[in-house]
Amino acid sequence: MARVEIATPKVVFDLYQSLTEDQKMVFLAHLASISNGKHITCLIESMPTLTKTELNQRIYGHIIDSMLPVLTGIAFDLVAKTPEIQREDARIQMANESQRYLKGIIEEAAVVERAIVKDQRDRKSDPETVKRNVEICDLRLSDPKKWSHRRLAREFKVTPQYIGLVLKEEAEWRRRVGDK
Repeated sequence: MARVEIATPKVVFDLYQSLTEDQKMVFLAHLASISNGKHITCLIESMPTLTKTELNQRIYGHIIDSMLPVLTGIAFDLVAKTPEIQREDARIQMANESQRYLKGIIEEAAVVERAIVKDQRDRKSDPETVKRNVEICDLRLSDPKKWSHRRLAREFKVTPQYIGLVLKEEAEWRRRVGDK
């Protein structure tokens, strides 16, 4: 039987180095799925300067490319409106106008995000799910001793916690049956 080495950072790194490029991409996708912001920040801070520059270009390049014409337009409009403006005043006004523009974009994005979340939250439940959840409620009402959360969970192949949530929202499930 082969001896298994303890997974130290050095051993994991050496194993990573032996992977093909495709395998590295799969490994990194798995790693990213369990990483948090602190892990990603550590990874980025440890990169060589050239790699960080390339990453910044990939992340922020499209933002800069789309914002540069807007900022140039703001500067042009400012100079056209007030040709006698002093350099420092122009800088301050341009910063204010840019912030106002960016806040508008952020607010617009927030409205869109809220609408997406609302649509997901307010979507109609699958009729089969509604029917199943009402059946869970009916069984529990018919004989609470026989139909424990655990037994209902086994019967419907869900978790006991899910059964608890369904029973807690019984009135809502019964209302949804009527909405069909």
